[in-house]
Amino acid sequence: MFDRLMLWLAMAAPILVVVGAALHRRWTSLPPKRRLMELGWAGLGLGLLLIGLTIYESWLSHRPEVRRVHFHDPRWIALLLLLLPLLLWLQAKSLAGLSRGRLWTSFLLRSAILTLLVLAMAGLQRVVESDTLTVLFAIDRSKSVPDSEARRALDCIARVLPGKRADDRVGLLIFGGEAAVQVLPKETFTVPDLASLRAEIRPDATSIDGALRKARVTFPEETAKRLVLFTDGADTGGSSTQAGQDLVLQTLKTLLASGVDVWIVPLGRSDAPEMLIAEIGMVDPQINWGVPIQPKVKVVSNVSGKARVTLNTGEQTLSVVQDVRPGDRNFFDFPPIKLKNGGPHEIQAVLEPLDPALDTLAGNNHAYTFTDVQSESRILVLASALEEVAPLRKALHGEKVELDIRTGGGMPEDPEELRRYDCIVLANLSREFLSPEQMAVIESCVKDQGAGLVMIGGDQSFGAGGYLNTPVERALPVSMDLKNQKVMPSGALAIVLHTCEFAEGNSWGKKISKAAIDVLSPQDYAGLLYFGWGAGTSGETWLFVPTLVQRKRWMFSLIDGCEPGDMPDLDKIVSMAVKGLTNLSNVSL
Repeated sequence: MFDRLMLWLAMAAPILVVVGAALHRRWTSLPPKRRLMELGWAGLGLGLLLIGLTIYESWLSHRPEVRRVHFHDPRWIALLLLLLPLLLWLQAKSLAGLSRGRLWTSFLLRSAILTLLVLAMAGLQRVVESDTLTVLFAIDRSKSVPDSEARRALDCIARVLPGKRADDRVGLLIFGGEAAVQVLPKETFTVPDLASLRAEIRPDATSIDGALRKARVTFPEETAKRLVLFTDGADTGGSSTQAGQDLVLQTLKTLLASGVDVWIVPLGRSDAPEMLIAEIGMVDPQINWGVPIQPKVKVVSNVSGKARVTLNTGEQTLSVVQDVRPGDRNFFDFPPIKLKNGGPHEIQAVLEPLDPALDTLAGNNHAYTFTDVQSESRILVLASALEEVAPLRKALHGEKVELDIRTGGGMPEDPEELRRYDCIVLANLSREFLSPEQMAVIESCVKDQGAGLVMIGGDQSFGAGGYLNTPVERALPVSMDLKNQKVMPSGALAIVLHTCEFAEGNSWGKKISKAAIDVLSPQDYAGLLYFGWGAGTSGETWLFVPTLVQRKRWMFSLIDGCEPGDMPDLDKIVSMAVKGLTNLSNVSL
């Protein structure tokens, strides 16, 4: 509510300044007694306005769906309140010759622009919150779960259903080898009979991963989400192998990251001792950098004993050991934790009973939650090897930045994703990892968006990495061409085209040839051989002999016009290439 009141204040500030100036002009012309009366009425009106806004915002905050605003740095609003009177004073001095109407119109337009700029600097965001909850129950109906356990699951649903609010939604799906929705999420829900749970789910198998994926696409987008999974844990869909377990775990993490609260209820072992983690609480999905979190892990148990909960934030690991009693009122409280790096963080909690006999299912002893630490800037580091940027990672650790470090193989598939970053660091990364489209987007980010671009030297950077005559070179304030022959001797390249024996081979051969020549400097040599089969070009021949790469367009036009044929053997043409290169002097072959 505070942020919305700040927004109201920022939007109304220009009008309040105008009204205040007009009242001041009127106030100075009144006798002293009338001044106090006018001041009192103005204060009363302003107070009633503030009270009305507070009541409206308080009522709005209790609605099931709330559209609120959030300021990343509300201190900018205070600056706006200082700048508007200054703007009015400067305008009164500089535009004194204008009529009163034009003067106030000019002030309102200028103050509106200033207000919008300040709101942008304050990081204004629109957030839609909804108290409506969608609960999706998923019941394991494979042959490994007896009907008695399935009835127990339905009875459990019937017991908790009276706690449903009028606008909450409830749905039901069943699964075996496949998953099927029995009841789509809706506000009016009746627990079905066991006999009515019929669908093609392949009851001879169990796929928990399939159930999780089905649940994900069943949830509506506009509500909070909770999945209650009833299963005996006997997955035959692949989770018995390590790869299958990793797949289920990844799907579970995807659900949690999308805001789904997942509860797992074991079936088939009602008398067996069991401890499980129900949730990781007190962790907001989005926090400001420097604000600590204080997680609280809820543990459910049907036995008494000691247990250890280990919390891993990716930056540090903490453990708490305490007594656990039957019921769902066991909370493991952790001290405040300050996440030092910006960006998304996965927080994992692991439950470990000190006596292993007190737990039957190990699969429900893990829980995950996610939070996004809001930072001032996002930096993408692309490196040929992660160990090369270890000093950079260490130097930026704890700074108010979100650091995304990837190897060349982890480049974003969509070049437009590069626009999300405030700075891109190419740490000894060869050009071969960057497509022309990605390099063009990097250049656009630097020139059009004002993003930063840093290239760290090495054997795969700058000219040695093939960045000559590329958009990356144009974006950097350096030349990739080493003109000092004492530092870099001339190189020579001979290309042999024998590309006609596979689909679009000649087309690809021409593209690759031009790309190879394009990275050469004017001090380098290039030549191209092919097997001609047209008039006057029959047999092995030079398209152009090794020549200084000073007329690339001429070379490219010759390449585009040639049509390589199928040569009978490679011996002759390779010998021609070797002879042509050896005739050159003072070059590096």
